[in-house]
Amino acid sequence: MDRRDKILYLINNSFNGSQVKFAEAIKRSPAQVNQWVTNCRAVGDVLALHIERTLNLPSGWLAKEEDNKIKINQSNAFHLGAPRYIYDESCPLGNDEVEIPFYTDNILSAGNGFVSDIQNFNNMKMRFSRTMLNQKGIDLKCLVCIVADNDSMEPAIPDGAIVGINTSNTQIKDGKLYAINHDGLLCIKILKRRPGNKILIQSYNFNSYPDEEVDTGAITVIGKIFWWSVLL
Repeated sequence: MDRRDKILYLINNSFNGSQVKFAEAIKRSPAQVNQWVTNCRAVGDVLALHIERTLNLPSGWLAKEEDNKIKINQSNAFHLGAPRYIYDESCPLGNDEVEIPFYTDNILSAGNGFVSDIQNFNNMKMRFSRTMLNQKGIDLKCLVCIVADNDSMEPAIPDGAIVGINTSNTQIKDGKLYAINHDGLLCIKILKRRPGNKILIQSYNFNSYPDEEVDTGAITVIGKIFWWSVLL
């Protein structure tokens, strides 16, 4: 999405489609907002930064499309190209392909693990380039894929996207994306460490999913997100 599309997304999903309410929230005139959404006026870098800060959006969320891809890939994931297909026994595994378990049910038990807790494996798998994974130094035995089943990380990770998790990487680095076990639910969230042995849990869709601060022991980090793609 470009900046116009992201502004339209905010207006429609956070301000009930009201350009007037959006304009009031960012301290700009409704006429200016209308010019942005009708492509009569561009949204510059300074204005984009103002909107991000005023609405407490993640830094860089309103970056240009090409810049945003770089920031997402470098900060929270890396680019593997187009996703491979779901496992099909009739199609031989390529020389440079590796199969990764693809879990279709995101309900967890109250335990601290992942593979032992996940339900309904169904023997489904995704295929990726072995070379690309090895270049990143990732242990292929520690990767799994799941389906994002809500809109808490939209628009970056839409409902229905396939998400890759590196279960060997559980050390929290502020602002990165992780899969966590939170009270038996598998969630994809931005994590930040806070004083007093606390963890701040954030969503991109912050209006519907407000920030939550919890004790470190209240969640289990399943792994860091290394890749995602959208199911169409």
